[in-house]
Amino acid sequence: MTEAIEKIVLNIGMSANQASHSVGSLNFLTKNEALESAAENLLASKDIILKENEKDVEKHKSKLTPALLDRLILDEKRISGMCEGIIKISQLEDPVGKVLDE
Repeated sequence: MTEAIEKIVLNIGMSANQASHSVGSLNFLTKNEALESAAENLLASKDIILKENEKDVEKHKSKLTPALLDRLILDEKRISGMCEGIIKISQLEDPVGKVLDE
């Protein structure tokens, strides 16, 4: 990975970490609404996501192994699966503030 890409990935990770603290402090219903909204937005943006994914695949297919390329490729089934997964997560009991193991 080039230094520029490493820096971008690091910044994304740091932003996600900061956002996780904000989201963790939200009440249960608000978190679930956010998850459901994310699933809806993902589904509503499916066409543009697939179009941009196709560009990414074409740009990088000669540089990636078949396994990595398969992970990069999105289709309607994978996007639907992501949405279903997000909805399932929203239906779980809120683990924030609970001791799971000592």
